[in-house]
Amino acid sequence: LTACFFSLRAEIQQTTTEELLFRTDSFFTRFLTATLRLVGGKFLKSTLVPIFKSIDASPPIETDPLRLDDPGDQKQNTLNLVSLCSTLLNKLTQALRKINPIIA
Repeated sequence: LTACFFSLRAEIQQTTTEELLFRTDSFFTRFLTATLRLVGGKFLKSTLVPIFKSIDASPPIETDPLRLDDPGDQKQNTLNLVSLCSTLLNKLTQALRKINPIIA
């Protein structure tokens, strides 16, 4: 990360106008893109894969009455959906705290 900060400083010093900052194909923008793909990709996989698996294994969450086999299931499915969304938001918040406690 130290190299990233030095490159950032150089990028800022070499940019002539604010409008052009991070809009060129400079070493820093390429370096930042590669770093974020590497770090961000790992974060997204470690965070989102378990979330997607929990969605797949969740009880029914369909709430559209036209798509339900039994319209009486709508109320329970809505409760399932609210519970699942709450769980997912909690997991995402926890994951963000691992990255940076200031974010969450």
